Amino acid sequence: MHASDITSIASAITAALALFVAVWSAVVQRTHAQKSVTPHIDFVYGDSDSGPLALTMISNGIGPARVIGFHVFVDGKRVKKPALSIGLWNRVSQLGDFSLPAHANEPRPGEYYAPGARLTLVDFGPEVGLAANEIESTTKVIASFENALQRISVELSYECVYGRQFKASWACEQ
Repeated sequence: MHASDITSIASAITAALALFVAVWSAVVQRTHAQKSVTPHIDFVYGDSDSGPLALTMISNGIGPARVIGFHVFVDGKRVKKPALSIGLWNRVSQLGDFSLPAHANEPRPGEYYAPGARLTLVDFGPEVGLAANEIESTTKVIASFENALQRISVELSYECVYGRQFKASWACEQ
């Protein structure tokens, strides 16, 4: 073997290693970029002294969440459209023994939720017709509302900006 042959082989090996490092670096960068914008959605239900009883969707991730679909289930059976927004509240109120005013929202396909964004799905309480000093005297109504919510579950499908899909769901703990 001549010196020029050894030099050619060493150059080819060096080029192959450089190509491998470049491809590996690109894969690592893409993975990091995807993880740096991963969304995460949580559902929170609760009552507080200063606010209404509410089921709220919160975007807790580090990237925006794009809604793909949102479904409501009553007693484990999927509710057909148009069952959301006012329909979601109607479903809850039909299942309980109360008729207090409330409001309801739904995440719609194609909407984006930035990190920290909140959407109240359904609530009632002081802000929507129940005076703060009346909350304690309406335990029957509140119990009826919570019993109705125990029959309902929700499921949200969403994706990150790279198209990776996720699901979040909520069902009232009994």
